[in-house]
Amino acid sequence: MAWRTLYTRNTRSWVAARSIPRTAPVASSASGMRFFSTISSTSTQQYTQQHHEPHAHTTPTAVTQDGTPVKSTLTFYVNGTKQEVSSVEPDVTLIDHLRSVLGLTGTKLACGEGGCGACNVTVSHYDPEKGRVVHRALNSCLVPLAAVEGLHITTTEGIGSTIRDPSKMHIVQRELAECFGSQCGFCTPGFVMSLHSALLNNPKASVSELEKTLDGNLCRCTGYRPIMDTVKKLAAHAEAGQAVQGEGTLPEELMTYSHQPLKFEGTRATWYRPTTMDDLLALKAAHPDAKIVAGNTEVGIEQKFLNRNYPHLICPSHVRELNQIRTDVALEGKPALEIGGAVNLSEVRDFLKNKANSFTVDQAHKRRIIDAALAQLWWFSGTSIRNAACLGGNIVTASPISDLNPVWVAVGARFKLRSAAGGERTIMASDFFLPGYRQTALRPDEVLVSVIIPYAEENQYVEAYKQARRREDDIAIVNTAMSATFNKDGTVKEAKLAFGGMAPSTVRAKEAENYLKGKKWSQETVDEACRLVRKEFKMKDGTPGGMEEFRVTLAQSMLYRFFLSVAKQRDIKEIVQAPEWASMESAIEPLPFHMASSGTQIVTLPHPDKKVVGQNIMHMNATKQVTGEATYADDSRQMPHELTGMLVLSKRPRAKLISINATKALALPGVHGFFSSKDVPGDNQIGDIVHDEEVFASKEVNFVGEPVGIIVAENEVIAKQAAALVEVEYEDLVPVYTIREAIRKSSFFPNEHVIDTGDIEKVLTSKDDGVAQGEIMIGGQEHFYFEPHSTIAYPADDEIHIVTSSQNLNKTQLFVASALGLPACKVPTMVKRLGGGFGGKETDNIKFACGAAVAAFHTNRPVRLVLSRDVDMNITGKRHPFQGVYRVGYTPDGMLKGADIQLYSNGGAFHDLSWPVMDRAIFHVDNAYNFPNMRVKGRICKTNIASNTAFRGFGGPQGMFVSETCIEHVADNLGMHPDDVRKRNLYNYSDKTHYGQPINVDIKAVWEQCEKTSDYWKRRAAIDKFNSENRFRKRGISMIPSKFGLAFTATFMNQGSALVNIYTDGSVLVTHGGVEMGQGLHTKVCQVVAEALNVDLNKVHVSSTGTDRIPNASPSAASMSSDIYCQAALDACIKINEGLAPIRANMPGASFKQIVNAAYFSRVNLAAQAFHKPQVSGYNFETKQGSPFIYYTTGVAATEVEVDTLTGDYRALRSDLVMDLGRSINPAIDIGQIEGAFIQGQGWSTMEELVWGDEEHKWVRPGTLRTNGPGAYKIPSADDIPRDFRVTLMKDIDNPTTVHSSRAVGEPPLFMGASVFFAIKRAIAAARQDSLGLTGEEAFYRMDLPATSERIRMGCYDHLVAGLANDLQR
Repeated sequence: MAWRTLYTRNTRSWVAARSIPRTAPVASSASGMRFFSTISSTSTQQYTQQHHEPHAHTTPTAVTQDGTPVKSTLTFYVNGTKQEVSSVEPDVTLIDHLRSVLGLTGTKLACGEGGCGACNVTVSHYDPEKGRVVHRALNSCLVPLAAVEGLHITTTEGIGSTIRDPSKMHIVQRELAECFGSQCGFCTPGFVMSLHSALLNNPKASVSELEKTLDGNLCRCTGYRPIMDTVKKLAAHAEAGQAVQGEGTLPEELMTYSHQPLKFEGTRATWYRPTTMDDLLALKAAHPDAKIVAGNTEVGIEQKFLNRNYPHLICPSHVRELNQIRTDVALEGKPALEIGGAVNLSEVRDFLKNKANSFTVDQAHKRRIIDAALAQLWWFSGTSIRNAACLGGNIVTASPISDLNPVWVAVGARFKLRSAAGGERTIMASDFFLPGYRQTALRPDEVLVSVIIPYAEENQYVEAYKQARRREDDIAIVNTAMSATFNKDGTVKEAKLAFGGMAPSTVRAKEAENYLKGKKWSQETVDEACRLVRKEFKMKDGTPGGMEEFRVTLAQSMLYRFFLSVAKQRDIKEIVQAPEWASMESAIEPLPFHMASSGTQIVTLPHPDKKVVGQNIMHMNATKQVTGEATYADDSRQMPHELTGMLVLSKRPRAKLISINATKALALPGVHGFFSSKDVPGDNQIGDIVHDEEVFASKEVNFVGEPVGIIVAENEVIAKQAAALVEVEYEDLVPVYTIREAIRKSSFFPNEHVIDTGDIEKVLTSKDDGVAQGEIMIGGQEHFYFEPHSTIAYPADDEIHIVTSSQNLNKTQLFVASALGLPACKVPTMVKRLGGGFGGKETDNIKFACGAAVAAFHTNRPVRLVLSRDVDMNITGKRHPFQGVYRVGYTPDGMLKGADIQLYSNGGAFHDLSWPVMDRAIFHVDNAYNFPNMRVKGRICKTNIASNTAFRGFGGPQGMFVSETCIEHVADNLGMHPDDVRKRNLYNYSDKTHYGQPINVDIKAVWEQCEKTSDYWKRRAAIDKFNSENRFRKRGISMIPSKFGLAFTATFMNQGSALVNIYTDGSVLVTHGGVEMGQGLHTKVCQVVAEALNVDLNKVHVSSTGTDRIPNASPSAASMSSDIYCQAALDACIKINEGLAPIRANMPGASFKQIVNAAYFSRVNLAAQAFHKPQVSGYNFETKQGSPFIYYTTGVAATEVEVDTLTGDYRALRSDLVMDLGRSINPAIDIGQIEGAFIQGQGWSTMEELVWGDEEHKWVRPGTLRTNGPGAYKIPSADDIPRDFRVTLMKDIDNPTTVHSSRAVGEPPLFMGASVFFAIKRAIAAARQDSLGLTGEEAFYRMDLPATSERIRMGCYDHLVAGLANDLQR
């Protein structure tokens, strides 16, 4: 079929903008020339023929049918500089060119599929119809280089620089930095350019408009609140006319640019860009199998992820008929709209919005179809996608979950098709989509020219709904458009119910449609229609996409919502005047998801006597990050003779390796070698604690994605092709995937850790007390650091140097040295900064560094190994999934007597860090509650998935979640609110934990402060009132405490050193063993040093971290880096100050530089190294002695949510976070850590669901990870954060165990994000109470983590769920 860009996620196509003459009356689409995109991960290192010398346009070598010259040289501008490329590969993307050829590495490649926004750039062109320049934020990872002909590209380096002139940073950059909106910085350039584009296009943009602009940008670090503060400040500048001044002009050449037909012949494909319909149709006739690439989101994804090759790509972006919007057409004799197939969705939305607003009051009915389309377009992907995705591409891909196709089917839209041989024909939308996956009536030589959309009739009512895992930038689980037209007597004349997500294509519920015809609109009618929907869409277990019962429930829930909406619009008295209507009316409108957010931070400066420590100092990397000048591992310029590495990965979950044959791969030109286990010159064994892993699998593979070798080649394209040619023969063995399966098969790693205090059996057998027992499943979590794993290994003399994105340089150095058979001193290992880590770069990077080093060792050439996002997610560890089995004893008044808890974790294929993760879960299973008697056991399941690993919280959140589940169970059994049970069981200051350590913190004071600042009791009463008045909207509130122990539980790891060097110009260089990954470690260290030496902060600098400067450093983990390295740096300064003291005494009033120079001439040492080891004994599981932690950081969160019980959507309305951080070194940075951790915890507990091919997901290939990119795995977006987000730091609380009385903050706040989960659970309980009226022990219901929309909806038991349950029982 022609023009069939296949989609595995959403049907998104891409167009770019160009000015095209249109015939009147034609409404202007928001930009003339449009983008067409070919996604590719290909690096431009492959096309060395390119050159950029300014020269006249190359003489065309071809002409079109009418003799128009065809251009074969690409001309465009980047940051004001003209670029000309004479040889273009159609599958090379703009980001490849920016980074690899132009060296503009500020544009970041984080996902490669347009799902995160990190690669966004501003793309500009002149639109003569508008008489102005149009600016668009576009994903440069999707835009083909071939598509930028005649355009101007602006990157973050192009709008401001800290190197050229710091005073000329762009206002967007400056505000984002000063608002603390950049932590790790990897996503930051994308946010900058999205806001830059929006302000250029609309210099008066409002807060809500700017917030919506960021719906395609994700951030893993900040929690978004400081970014939203930036938006508010920019909107204020915009209102004052100060946001963008004198910007947005184009080079004169582009203001009058003449666009010719294009043809680029590459080595793998040919790109055509015709400028007339005749030429387009002739090309399609000549190449029926050609892909028409108006957007290319799917073609590019197929090329990148499925290794598919399409030799002919035709771009219709400059064909007038496909790029016009007409208002003068008729459909069946009635006025209608016609929108060209290549018009991008932002233009479609803008046009439809303006058209809808043009109707008078008495014409309001006409806009109902338009409003339905606008409802879907609002949530259609993100802004940078809509800026390029085209209407026709969305249609012809025929995705079963297209957001728009159900609208066209339900309203009777027509599609205009054309071919050279068959001419033009028009087809009903409902006839266009054929049965079967992505099957359409489009013939091989046809193209979709336009869509004809009718206006609604007076008695026609149209609605469209969508339910996804995340509201913003997500594909639908189920979507629908419904239309009902009524006769004058109130009966239904015609009904059309079109659904996506219910079949392999867009389908109609025809039995329900036929039933509705002629019926009165009543409760009885809709009940029967829902039954027919359930019958028609009954799904078998294992249906692709899963969630079978949920999807059927959604379909009927949407129909029920439509029923109520129409009843209200038609004012049907029997329904709207019924006594229950007031509470049912809440079902009509979806939750309000597009409100401007607000945030409040309450802080008392903790060190009023200090100049630098305790101040809100901006992150010292922030200005470099917002300008794109902060460099990461893969930003290093290509070295001479550098090779690209590509891992060869196992395709089996568990199997013996019979043979590996790389003959075909090595025969490919440009391939320089293949290396496997037999080529490892030293020890092939690795593993952080137990050496049970291998650099390359030698005899057996234990998970899909385990490396069996590495290919090195001239560039990424060749390396990827070669890796696919390596032939591996397996002998399959029986795999194990899940905890349940491992328990059944007794698949465990050796040993079990146990803590047993008190007499738990006596408690659980007491006749006077109650016992709650059950189990809970806790899902894992993907780190989703934005910077993928990256390593550069290069030979230098007899050394191998490693540049790697690692939190653990010491272990990386040791294992690389071991693999190479070299002493560690000959493997210096370094990192400048990380684009996020969260524990995911503590051990996983080691095998990648070893693989790259082995290849560099054998080739004696630099080797760069950078994982693509999907590979990174497929083959690296996650947060450990857990199962908790519990029995808990309690008194009638809700006091806890004791608990017996069995913990199981899914360790994956190898040990990795699973034992210390389990130990921390065991230590934290009490959370903040005093269990007088406790027995807790931990077992680690051995399974055949990638070994799970460290993740922020390191097992603590999983243990804490089990205790909170116990609290909920006890409270429901007693008919109490869980928060009341929580409060009365909190630890007292002097209480001891179940492992015997005094807590020495006042968690009750933090709880009381949170009660006060959140106005908890007033809001709880208001929630009860709201729930009594609303049947299909429910609210819940929950207060969740967190007590987190600080220290590596492996005692020897609590150590670190720092080196302070003072230069004679008065500047200070600090080197320490910690890794900066956005947490502000370097900033805090500099603050401590500046304070200690009494020197200006801008004179203190931390460079990169390296093993050649600080040996044997513990990983930057366990939230210990600030405690260790700030203290070590302070101790070093104390040593230096001792030497400077006499000189200072003799030079009162002298500057630091003068004092330093005097010291130098007096031969005083101006450098000092210091070593710090916190005092902690550690815990011995055999003797049951010792204290594992130095101290605890505590906090409490109160969160209120609102739930849509019909769909499972929720909105976090307000969160109040209170934390005891002692006396913070930098309150603003610490608040950023609190907010970021909270949102990460919210994501873990509510939406971030890992889907593997296992016994619960039989529709996924066994052992493979389905959720391996932002298209399928959803982290929170800015729209998901609490609308009212408040943080308070307790004041004037000392912590004598740490530097400047501070407390660690990285991990402790994460579990507070689970307050969203438990607030949702309270809302669900209110819904269940309405439906079931259960009390006592029957009231408790189990809800596993995460609280996805599926679990929320199915937990809100109502008549629709009951109907489905009854059907299933029959």
